[in-house]
Amino acid sequence: MSRATLFLLLVTAFIEVFLECWFDGFRRVLGAQISFLPALMVYTGLTATLPATCLVAVCGGMWLDSLSSNPLGISILPLIVVGWGVYVARDFFLRDQTVAQFFAGAAGSLVAPVLTLLLVYTLMPSRSAVPLPSVNWEHLPTVEGEFSHGGTQLLRPSLSWHMGVKLLLMALGGALATPLVFRLFDFLNRIFNYSPVAPSSFRADRQIIRGRQ
Repeated sequence: MSRATLFLLLVTAFIEVFLECWFDGFRRVLGAQISFLPALMVYTGLTATLPATCLVAVCGGMWLDSLSSNPLGISILPLIVVGWGVYVARDFFLRDQTVAQFFAGAAGSLVAPVLTLLLVYTLMPSRSAVPLPSVNWEHLPTVEGEFSHGGTQLLRPSLSWHMGVKLLLMALGGALATPLVFRLFDFLNRIFNYSPVAPSSFRADRQIIRGRQ
């Protein structure tokens, strides 16, 4: 992977996090926040090296947690797991097949929020004893699409069948976004990277005998 592609991945992750926290149309219509970071991690795991995959996961997770009510850094491990899982199994993926991209994106978009939920329920208390300092706390969404209400100190999203529906919607949104991510970076790579040179059919060790037999 070239430096230009790695830079584009980081810029795309930053823009995705900003748009996810700024635009709440999916949350208001579907009741769940659709995150495209797992789809980006699927592409990164299939095309980048393992250090580059971890770098995108760390930066994307830190940016996401800094703009949400999640504990800082709690989204890093789920994103690393998604990228690492795809990286390990990359030899078995049909990278150019839309169906493979769709199901890989669905799996990654389901694994990431489930792991985030497990970490939230493991590391966070159910309520905060200290009043929250932010004056706009009610406008800060969590990864799972839950809003914290001003005046209440609930820190965990509620587990119910509604949460299961939200997870399925997030998986479906990530599955639909993954092929678009592949198309986007194929287009960007054609613009910012050199085209690979086609191998020549000429062999240096081939001897050409000329003349009459």
